[in-house]
Amino acid sequence: MNPNPFGLVMPAAEKTGSMLYIVEVAVDSANLALELSQMRTWLDHMRFQAVGFRQVPGVNACRVDFEAEQQAREFAQAFSGRILNRTGS
Repeated sequence: MNPNPFGLVMPAAEKTGSMLYIVEVAVDSANLALELSQMRTWLDHMRFQAVGFRQVPGVNACRVDFEAEQQAREFAQAFSGRILNRTGS
């Protein structure tokens, strides 16, 4: 979270004008906890900051949001994911 000019703290995804790069990764529902743990460990090891992390309802996939395109690309490559269209937040 980053302070704004008025001294208020806002989550990164709520900053005006920021772009999100969304990576979708297939997950095995039988090993979901293990796979999510591996992703979190990898992110921590790389010192990457994901701003959103959610499971896709009805699909064996999760989506991870990044503000940095390079981090999204490296994460997608590491976990055989794909980058979806980027979005403005």
